[in-house]
Amino acid sequence: MSTPAWKDPKKLQIVGVTVPRDGSENEAVLAKRRAILDTIGPPPDRLDDADKVIWCEVRDKLAKAEATFIDESHLPALEAFVGAVAVMRSARAQLAVDGLTKPGQKSESVRHPAASIYFDASRAARAWAAELGLTPNAAARLLKSVRDEANPFADDADNPFA
Repeated sequence: MSTPAWKDPKKLQIVGVTVPRDGSENEAVLAKRRAILDTIGPPPDRLDDADKVIWCEVRDKLAKAEATFIDESHLPALEAFVGAVAVMRSARAQLAVDGLTKPGQKSESVRHPAASIYFDASRAARAWAAELGLTPNAAARLLKSVRDEANPFADDADNPFA
C-alpha cells in the first residue's frame, strides 16, 4: 500500500515548478501562474506535513485563479489561513471520534470543547480566506475590480457600453 501524499514529506517538496493546467492556456497565462507559484513558494519548514499539503493546495488554487495581487506581504495571511484550516480539520476529526457532547460534572451532557475550537477556527479560516480572495464574494469583488480597471469608461454615465 502506498503512502498518501500528505504523509510523505518527499512528495510535498517542490523539485521544479509545476504549473496547474486545464488545457486551454497560452504561454502568457502559464507565465502568470508560474510567477504566482514562485512568489508563494514552497511551504515553510516550520509547518507540519498536513499544513504543507494545505499550503500547496491553496498555492495551486491561487496560481490557477491567476491571483496576481499576491505578493510576499500575503504570506503571513496564507500561513494563518493554513493554520486555521488545520486546527479546524483536527477539531472536526476529534468531534467525529468523540461526538458533539461529553458528560459534564453533574451527569448532564455538555458541549464538547472541540466544538468551540472548530467554530472559532472556521471563523478564522473564513476571514483569512476572504483576505486572500478565496471566498466566492472576495473572488467576485476581485474580478469586478479587474474588469473596472480594464474598462476606462466604466464610470462614464453617458457611455451606453459601460
